[in-house]
Amino acid sequence: MKWLILFLALPLQAKAAGPSPVEVSMFVAAEALIAADAALTVHALRDPMRVEDNPLLGRRPSAAKVCGAAGLSMAGVALGFWLLPAPWRDAVVLPVVFVETPNVGLMLRFL
Repeated sequence: MKWLILFLALPLQAKAAGPSPVEVSMFVAAEALIAADAALTVHALRDPMRVEDNPLLGRRPSAAKVCGAAGLSMAGVALGFWLLPAPWRDAVVLPVVFVETPNVGLMLRFL
């Protein structure tokens, strides 16, 4: 029972502390990178010679499947960011930024 109360109190803690401007900037960057990754993936898959490397999407996913997966990723990052307290919200956002930045950078060459 004690764990349930602590789990339910996490959102209250996060609201009490509030994100800093740097944390909000990192959150916006993470969301923008996920959206850019989805857009670049859809664009790259117009070429019949290119395939997707993500095993969850398959080798030739539809645009709807790519956008749906990106939307779920964005929703997960947003929920983690707004519901978790300060040290944990960074643990949600920073890995996304560190993984998506080189990924988007490499995909820009396919434009």
